[in-house]
Amino acid sequence: MADRQQDRASRDFTLPGPTIVEVTRDALVVSNPGGLPEGITTRNLLITPPRARNPALADAFKRAGLVERTGRGINRAFASQLALGRPAPDYSQSTAGTVIARVRSGPADRELASFIVEARRGGQEFSLQDLLTLHEIRLELRITSARAAELFQVDQHDARASLNSLVDRSLLEARGDGKGRTYHLAASLYERLGDPSQYVRARGFDDIQQEQMVLTFVDRNGSITRREATELCRIDSERASRLLRRLRDEGRLEMHGVKRSAYYVMKHDADD
Repeated sequence: MADRQQDRASRDFTLPGPTIVEVTRDALVVSNPGGLPEGITTRNLLITPPRARNPALADAFKRAGLVERTGRGINRAFASQLALGRPAPDYSQSTAGTVIARVRSGPADRELASFIVEARRGGQEFSLQDLLTLHEIRLELRITSARAAELFQVDQHDARASLNSLVDRSLLEARGDGKGRTYHLAASLYERLGDPSQYVRARGFDDIQQEQMVLTFVDRNGSITRREATELCRIDSERASRLLRRLRDEGRLEMHGVKRSAYYVMKHDADD
């Protein structure tokens, strides 16, 4: 109801023609006469301040509680669909003369939707960027800051900050450095989603195998250097350094020494 009223407040009533609602096999399609308001495109739809074509009508709807006072009906529509485990509305078919919103049907990601419901009950909050991220990774296994920036319609710095906040919440794990850094769901989240094997596919078998080789080597020999990790895993020295740093950052190894004299041993708790 609120979304329909939001559409009316934004519709260009100077143009003739009805609002058309079409139900197809795979989608619900809503077409409104008139293009998007001036300055709003499909590339900034989620971040541009709302600009109702009919301010008086929009204000009346807000006072009556029929639409959000924030005017962010688009964002709410995206968030509500994603939280249900469904794709976000698609406005890419809109033209200068018609706004077309396509909401795809089909099976929902029930496991993700259930997780979001349970997490919210436990006090967790999910922004639209969080939901876009989780949905994208469920489809593609991984996401980069460049892809996140495209989805969020922000710059890569802001996108990276959003992804790292999910890492801090133990919902994502990061792999790689710089422009090659990717993010995937954390092992604990895949467990909660009932699909632990997907974690191996998302993370990459080589990474997991190399980590296990290093940990086994340290367990048997007491320590490992970058040169030994390079020879053991048959990787270059830079990748060996990243591998050892990652195991250190995850609290599984402890570094001693500096630079070329550095070596790594098993990390033990203070109580051990």
